[in-house]
Amino acid sequence: MDGMLAGKIVITAGFGLWSLINVYNHLADFRGSLQAVADFMRMTSLDAAPPIPSPLKKREIESPLLHRLAFIAITIVHGALGALFVVATVFLVSGQIAAGLAWATWAFALACALWLLFLLGDSWFAGWIRLDALQRTHITLLATAMLGLILMGA
Repeated sequence: MDGMLAGKIVITAGFGLWSLINVYNHLADFRGSLQAVADFMRMTSLDAAPPIPSPLKKREIESPLLHRLAFIAITIVHGALGALFVVATVFLVSGQIAAGLAWATWAFALACALWLLFLLGDSWFAGWIRLDALQRTHITLLATAMLGLILMGA
């Protein structure tokens, strides 16, 4: 096994484990994670002292059903990511390199899509005003997923 393949296995397995830990965390603290999503969609960060009046606040979503659906969708996508990365890792480790790279590429593409959607949510719900660290995290995750796509093509 060459170093480049070893790196691809490590990155793919790492993203898989990270995604599965996210799913576990979402399920282990369902109420807390759901509350975080609800607070984000309600744009409660703008209400924290000192409050920031903004016409963007009209975009807040108060519906518990929509909060729950968003949280469930996020958890399902993280689970799908975990599954894709695990399958890719198994293929890579077993020597089926072409299949492993194909699965990993799809996984990194889905990760890019997820983080782009999170960045759109950051913009829509004005997260950039008070939740700038969260937005920087999403940008970093997008950049990391993009680097994964590049690595899988190398």
